[in-house]
Amino acid sequence: MKIYIIGIGMGNADTLTNGAKIKIEAADVLAGAKRMTAPLSYQRKIMLALYDIADFADCI
Repeated sequence: MKIYIIGIGMGNADTLTNGAKIKIEAADVLAGAKRMTAPLSYQRKIMLALYDIADFADCI
């Protein structure tokens, strides 16, 4: 399993870097604060609404 931590700035898919877009498109699961990952819902990925770092640790 590979885990990438990608900063998505203001949460607007239009402001992602090309590198971030490539990693997001290749991902099986996207996790993060719901308000930040919601704009990425077009990706049709498994979305985990997580905010606290402890919640991330429980998932991996």
